[in-house]
Amino acid sequence: MHIVSSNWVEVCLVNTGTGTPFISALELRPLPTFLYETRSESLTTFLRLDVGSATNLSYRYKDDIYDRLWYAMTPLSAWTKLTTTEPINSNDPELFIPPQPVMSSAATPINATSPMEFNWVTQDVTAKFYVFMFFTEIQKLKPNESRVFEILLNGNPWTKEQISLPYLQGVVSYSTTALTGGTYNFALVRTPNSTHPPLLNAIEIYQVIDFPQSSTDEKDVESILDIKAVYGVGRNWEGDPCMPRQFIWQGLNCSSVDSQPPRVTSLDLSSSGLTGEISKEVASLKMLETLDLSNNSLNGAVPDFLTQLPLLRVLNLERNNLSGLIPSQLIEKSKDGSLSLRYGGNPNLFNGTSPSEKKEKRNIGPVVGSVVGGFVILLFITSGVIVLIKTKHRKQGVVLGETKQWGSNKRSYSYGDILRITNNLERLLGEGGFGKVYYGQIGDIEVAVKMLSPQSVQGYDQFEAEVDLLLRVHHRNLTGLVGYCDESTNKGLIYEYMSRGNLGSFISSGKLKVLDWKDRLRIAVDSAQENGASHVTATNVVGTFGYIDPEYYTTSQLNEKSDVFGFGVIIFEIITGKPALIRGEDNNNVTHIYNWVSTLISQGDIGSIIDPQMVKDFDVNSVWKALDVAMTCVSSKSKDRPNMSQVLVELKECMTMESNHDKDHHQPEMSVAQSRTLDVPSAR
Repeated sequence: MHIVSSNWVEVCLVNTGTGTPFISALELRPLPTFLYETRSESLTTFLRLDVGSATNLSYRYKDDIYDRLWYAMTPLSAWTKLTTTEPINSNDPELFIPPQPVMSSAATPINATSPMEFNWVTQDVTAKFYVFMFFTEIQKLKPNESRVFEILLNGNPWTKEQISLPYLQGVVSYSTTALTGGTYNFALVRTPNSTHPPLLNAIEIYQVIDFPQSSTDEKDVESILDIKAVYGVGRNWEGDPCMPRQFIWQGLNCSSVDSQPPRVTSLDLSSSGLTGEISKEVASLKMLETLDLSNNSLNGAVPDFLTQLPLLRVLNLERNNLSGLIPSQLIEKSKDGSLSLRYGGNPNLFNGTSPSEKKEKRNIGPVVGSVVGGFVILLFITSGVIVLIKTKHRKQGVVLGETKQWGSNKRSYSYGDILRITNNLERLLGEGGFGKVYYGQIGDIEVAVKMLSPQSVQGYDQFEAEVDLLLRVHHRNLTGLVGYCDESTNKGLIYEYMSRGNLGSFISSGKLKVLDWKDRLRIAVDSAQENGASHVTATNVVGTFGYIDPEYYTTSQLNEKSDVFGFGVIIFEIITGKPALIRGEDNNNVTHIYNWVSTLISQGDIGSIIDPQMVKDFDVNSVWKALDVAMTCVSSKSKDRPNMSQVLVELKECMTMESNHDKDHHQPEMSVAQSRTLDVPSAR
């Protein structure tokens, strides 16, 4: 099993000295991304056994929807078999779904007081394994009978609680992290009060495959493949561009930082018969340091996007048919020594004013006096047009080329400073309608740098408003602004960086969908307790658009009830799984989550409010009570909002309702055990 990082898979077989590799057949089977969760590690099957096989047959698709191959286990003399003809309930929330024939039989000790034991030993003590055991009770036990057991690994509990099997209902117990150590002695041990011995239907064991070399960055791969397609590159560019390192593509150099995906740093397409214009796909190679396009038949202008490659140090355009003016920023970088620029052999390519423009300048002198009066009048008219155009464009989106000064110059940074702070925009933290956010450091201070994208939907108006807000208002609930960059084409905000993240970032990351309602409610309660303690470290969103108290825009004041408003938005997010600002399908229209919820309530469609990813087994009254709490928190007037203490009381009542629901509807739950000697699994 291998987790891919893109919508394609590159398979590369390398001769390691034992002969020429070949493939007779290659079959791929898709699996849900959450199945066999291994923190992105790749797995190979160590064994997969139908432990109590009654037929001595093997099973795969169509019995197994994932086409896993189940082999019959060789019978052990100390074990006997149990079978049933009744169907096994396949309502498996984990979606492992082993085949019905496999789960319809089981092995159990002949001696009812003996444990079921199996083991394996590996010479490599660093080898990693994941174990999955499948159980179901296939005997109809009498009311005074029971089958309760625990699982031990090397004498220590492998599950936190004892296992009691419901009749004809599948249960899986599995590793949540890899097992290591070299010796693995498992024992299923009957508890003293159990009337029946343990049983085991099936088992899977997977070994981790170590791939020391990561695949090339997905965006770089897409860009290189697009360049190959645009120019019809005839080189043997197949497989991963940068990996394995000994088979890197001809003309490429790549970064090789351990545990980080390689990035393309050098592209040499000299003497490759290229025609047409310089492909815009080159601009997507953000880590490019060297670009050699010499000795081809490229035409057209030298594109401005080459100035947006922050690390470019060498650019060779010699001996092509390029024309026009070289972008001034490239000329400036060449003059200051930060770029080695070579462009000879392009007769119609110029590094400044073209010959025709020089001729026009020589002819201007004799007519200057005769047009001065008209020029003054025209200047005033033109200035008015420029003001109107800029004002109109400001409303529509970004206005580049403007500069505005805020507050102290100590908080103003140049774009060059931004590149040094972020190590040339090396680590991307996230991306939104405003632009991209990068990790950086100013001395010992960790910062997050939010750069305004020229295509930003929210645009310059939000940039200006956010800087004004954060510089004019000092409040404990606002994200700390360290500084800003306000150059003509580069605008950004520098914030304090929360390395452990916050509740808002957890929600936006998409991880919320793996939590059931009780887990989400617990997060809300814990966060409310922190807010009630007079510090908003759990949310830290009151100064972020979508969470700002609407009264702030008229009073310029924030208070405890402002905390409550922002927290109400967080509760909406926890219930719905949606962000505070919900984008339409066209990515232009933005709806606040409160308005989205209110619309559904007014339409009577309250079922659509709850996150569809959330497990359905919850107390709906607990959810609606929490929703009602959120609605009161986001009241437009602060006097109508509760205080955080009241919010906490209401949420704890929601938790009590959900806990009572669990007691009435659930079997005893087995969860991950914490052990000092080994990583232990969860049993469900």
